[in-house]
Amino acid sequence: GISTERSFIVCDGDTISVGTGLTFEDGVLSVPSAVWLSALGGDSLTVCCHIVDDVVECAPNFVDSCVVFPVEQSGPAATMIYPQPGKFLGCESQNLKILWFDPDGIDRTASTISFGGEVFPSDDARFHWNGDTVSFNIDLTEFEDNVSIVLHGVDEIGFSSDTSFVFGIDKVSPSISVISPVPGSRISYPYEQWKILLDDDKSGIDPGAISIIVDGDLFTLLDGAVNLRGDTLIFDANVADMDFGNSVDVAVHCSDNSAGCPNDAQMEWSYEVFHPDMWWELLSPLGVVSCDTVNLKIAVHTNFDVDYSDVHCIVAENSVNYDVSNDTITAEIPGTMLTSGVNAVSLAGFSNAESGLPVDDTIFAAIIYDALPPSVVPVYPVPGSRVPAGSQLMAVVYDDISGVDVAGVMVDVNGNALSLSSDNWRGDTIWTVIPRDITGDVEVCITAADMPQVCDPNEMRLCWQFTIPGAGPQITIIEPTNGAYSHNRRQKIVASLSGENEINIDDITMTVNGSLYDIHSGFLTFSSGTLEFTPSEEWNDGEEVEYKIRCTDELDLSTEISGNFKCDFSPPTCSNPFPEGVVQGVPQKISIDITDDGVGVDPQSIVFRVGELFIEFDNYALIYDGTKAILDLSRAGVHLSALDTIDVGVIAVDYNTGYGAQNIMENCEFWFFPVKSGCSVGPTPFTPNGDGINDNVEFAVYSDETIKVSIYTMDGVAVRELEGQYVVLWDGRDNYGRNAPAGPYLYIVEGGGKILKKGTVVIAR
Repeated sequence: GISTERSFIVCDGDTISVGTGLTFEDGVLSVPSAVWLSALGGDSLTVCCHIVDDVVECAPNFVDSCVVFPVEQSGPAATMIYPQPGKFLGCESQNLKILWFDPDGIDRTASTISFGGEVFPSDDARFHWNGDTVSFNIDLTEFEDNVSIVLHGVDEIGFSSDTSFVFGIDKVSPSISVISPVPGSRISYPYEQWKILLDDDKSGIDPGAISIIVDGDLFTLLDGAVNLRGDTLIFDANVADMDFGNSVDVAVHCSDNSAGCPNDAQMEWSYEVFHPDMWWELLSPLGVVSCDTVNLKIAVHTNFDVDYSDVHCIVAENSVNYDVSNDTITAEIPGTMLTSGVNAVSLAGFSNAESGLPVDDTIFAAIIYDALPPSVVPVYPVPGSRVPAGSQLMAVVYDDISGVDVAGVMVDVNGNALSLSSDNWRGDTIWTVIPRDITGDVEVCITAADMPQVCDPNEMRLCWQFTIPGAGPQITIIEPTNGAYSHNRRQKIVASLSGENEINIDDITMTVNGSLYDIHSGFLTFSSGTLEFTPSEEWNDGEEVEYKIRCTDELDLSTEISGNFKCDFSPPTCSNPFPEGVVQGVPQKISIDITDDGVGVDPQSIVFRVGELFIEFDNYALIYDGTKAILDLSRAGVHLSALDTIDVGVIAVDYNTGYGAQNIMENCEFWFFPVKSGCSVGPTPFTPNGDGINDNVEFAVYSDETIKVSIYTMDGVAVRELEGQYVVLWDGRDNYGRNAPAGPYLYIVEGGGKILKKGTVVIAR
């Protein structure tokens, strides 16, 4: 055990034992703060413990231990929570909230809060405590510039401290004054920036509370059109992309930074809006020009006085001097500055002479300048070439700017003018024929001029030479004729070659479907003026064979001719027969579609076979409209009976082309089976005696459904059940194969879930 009489604690040199302040309870030695504070000599407390046990015999056991504690001797600390320190107060009554704390606790009775010259104990009813937080209201009606709050705090062990908070008082609204434009003045596009001075000498302007309303549209500093530079609010109507009418209303609102109750200010005014209007017209030049010097004249129309001092004129990227008289701009532009085609003219830098503001408008005009004569390009004959007599003369004559004076174009051959008309023009190309009597060395000259609207036209004369030695060979197609159809799978191409001069055999060529053959290829033969091409294999059905024959004579004059023919090896085809299958009643007409993708169907070849009868095309009973062949049975004298299967066959061939055998349509057959309308029963009575006459009664139904026939005695006893399609026969026997007695019988015919007919039949034996 512990000997409390011999144990003690030393606090900064003062020995404290039981009876002088030391207590021992439940194994804990303790010294009250009031005891050790009296021994405190600095900012730290050294505590040494001498603990002795309670041994009776011999010397007791003891332990010594020392600990140094730092000691805080300050009073309570205070922090202003709301409003923030340094803020201005704008309310008549302001609520304050302060964090006031001390580790040893605050003696609220000894602590005080003072403001406005009065001191109050902190436990006064006006102060509301919540833990370490105290809040209270101050009536600021009596304060003008500032208010000071002083907290004198005393903790539970007697340490004290003083904390002061000072707030400025701001109950005056900010001031708003317009710098520019002056309220009520006139503004115009592009609009100058609006500048408004916002001033508050105490708490300053709250940027987040600034707003400007322009013609009902609200803007804040979050918008790109509004900026705040120091105390100056700037609004840019151009950035805001405002579209004003004849006037604009403006209102600015702002607040200061007073805590709790900021002071507001608002100012409203308006501007007159002037809308500058500017348009122009090109007076000269109008149309295409070809002058050495172009006179430019542009009239400017506005609803305001124009300041031209900063206007610059650019023509084809060159700066040009100009004069202005009565709002008309004139300039002389050298043709050397222009290029053939469209030359851009721009005038910019206009400003409003009254407001001094620039006008956002640029004049763009165009000068269409034609400095070049028409172009003449020989097409045929090619310069320096040799061509046959009577050849065509072709040349392209064009002018992309002002166009060609077609009526004034002259063509002369060896000095002799050729007569031209509109028929000789195909677009920009002249087509005419060189007189056949002109041979030898030939010179062709073409003279053409353009058509500018201003100043003289530009003229071009072009000459070129060529040679006409004489007429070239003549090529005539013999077989097959151009564009013909052929039924011959190995159709030859045959042509005759002739001319004034001898044909050069080695130069004869034929191009067939892109493949070139000469006289040595083995496929071309030439004998007695006849050229013949034999194909190496059969042509394909439907193929269009295109060929080109070329030959030259001993004077090197050449001739070329093209042609084609089509291959038709397929017979006509038939489709859509009518009627077909089981039909109701005997038809008046029968028909079928007959078509041919090649040369076409020869109507005279069409033959119908009806049963054993053959009917040929006569354009009366049997007609053909180019697609459908129709046979009128009545006109043809053909009479058909119901309940008979009718077989029909059709024969046709395509047209005779004269080249190969015609193609015959075969195996075009169909059948139909006419039945009577509804349900027919007969004969009755019938005589099932095996003599081949009326041995059966027929139940005929025009239906694709399976039909059921039930036979009963007149007393309703079942005799026979029959099933079939279209026609069901009863041979007079019952379901067991026995002959039914003579007499009347009831029948019921059913099909598709319905009763089609019922009645009586009679057996006569």
